[in-house]
Amino acid sequence: MIRTRDFLLFMMASGFLVVAIMVTVVFNHRMNPGVQNASLALTTTATTYTAEAVFAPDTKNERLAALRKKLAEQTFLDAPEETVPDTSVATTSSSTTTPVTPDEVISAPAETKVVMCGKSYSPKTIVGLTGTQQYEEREGQRLFFDTVTLFDPSTSTPALPATEKIIFTLPLRTTPLSTTSCIKDDIVAISQTGVLIRNNDYPQYQGSGESTLLGYTLDGFPLYGRTNSISTDACGGAMIDGSYRYYLSAERTGVLGCFSGIPLAL
Repeated sequence: MIRTRDFLLFMMASGFLVVAIMVTVVFNHRMNPGVQNASLALTTTATTYTAEAVFAPDTKNERLAALRKKLAEQTFLDAPEETVPDTSVATTSSSTTTPVTPDEVISAPAETKVVMCGKSYSPKTIVGLTGTQQYEEREGQRLFFDTVTLFDPSTSTPALPATEKIIFTLPLRTTPLSTTSCIKDDIVAISQTGVLIRNNDYPQYQGSGESTLLGYTLDGFPLYGRTNSISTDACGGAMIDGSYRYYLSAERTGVLGCFSGIPLAL
């Protein structure tokens, strides 16, 4: 059993310990009052945040509406003022010339009445046409050909039947197009014997009459001598008995004024 003396000693020691603890707490509170307040402030103060939720449009119409609203809210800078040219000073001169490329269509002076594709004709030649060819219309074409005959040297008789060698062909046309073509090359026609007729060769043919067939043009029509009675178009052609043909004219210095069809490219 616990003796009365021991119990009293235990109670006295416990009481002394409780008093010591209470004195210590009171002393610390008086000596450092800010520590407790700070700790209380840390535990009671909280930062409040706000957030705004933005939702993207879910439909095409909503996206368009949002885009229009955004554009309407934007501020645009004023456009720079337009510069007005000074019209008090003349900018043209009668002596100024415009450069022309070779493929540009140029109308010659009124007295010549020839429409060219450039400042000058492109000089051309046709290999094989010697002026001694034969001519025939066949299968919608105008043929210029040579007849070749091989002889047996021992008997001086033909070894094989004569054969044709096609030298050049032109289209065979009777109706002009609704549009015309300028003259690019100096060659515009070929005689029935294969002589090249150049557009500047007009002087040597002007003595021929309107019933004289001179040859065939590169766009496929017949070419006749000079006429004083038949009314021709700007190119020099006219419809005669349902077919189109060209005529030379004293009103222009070239054989043709232009092409009424598409000329053959040389």
